[in-house]
Amino acid sequence: MRLISWNVAGRVKRCEQQVGLITSRAPDIIALQEVTTKSYSQFEYLLKEHGFNHIIESVQLGSELGRRYGELIASRLPLNKLPASDLKIPWSERVLSAIIEVSNGHIEFHTVHIPPGSSNGWIKIDIFEGIYNRLAMTSDVPRILCGDFNSPQFEKPGGTIVTWGQKEKPNGEVYIKRNHQRWDAGERSVLKD
Repeated sequence: MRLISWNVAGRVKRCEQQVGLITSRAPDIIALQEVTTKSYSQFEYLLKEHGFNHIIESVQLGSELGRRYGELIASRLPLNKLPASDLKIPWSERVLSAIIEVSNGHIEFHTVHIPPGSSNGWIKIDIFEGIYNRLAMTSDVPRILCGDFNSPQFEKPGGTIVTWGQKEKPNGEVYIKRNHQRWDAGERSVLKD
């Protein structure tokens, strides 16, 4: 099974080009972040033309809540949308979840667009914590989480994660910023644990 996840950055004029690039890689499942109400119908039409007959979205929910973006999952395999209420997070349109039917069972699938903390503050961490709390539960089926996390700040050689709750000294030493323990833990909960 091949999956492609892409933040389309709300672009409307490039839907055809983006779908062409994505489908040229022959995926089975596509997860798009930052889909707008203006671009959704174009994506839906183009993806169906390429055989992605199973499509769900959270764009309409975002619009109803007065926000610009939502997510989209397109699949060649049958899927069933999971209720947004399964995740206790602000901005519920930023996570889209489904059960995807595969030849030997099911996969629980989630795509997310976590907003940047620089412009949205602690909402970013509330969403990280909500995702972690939902996915930390045991499951009888495999799970996939993909999307745009706007994290980490960077990774050091060797894989050390530096979160936005941390700062690096000129000598390379990394420390948690004052009063940012929860921020650091929130990002790490999904990225590392």
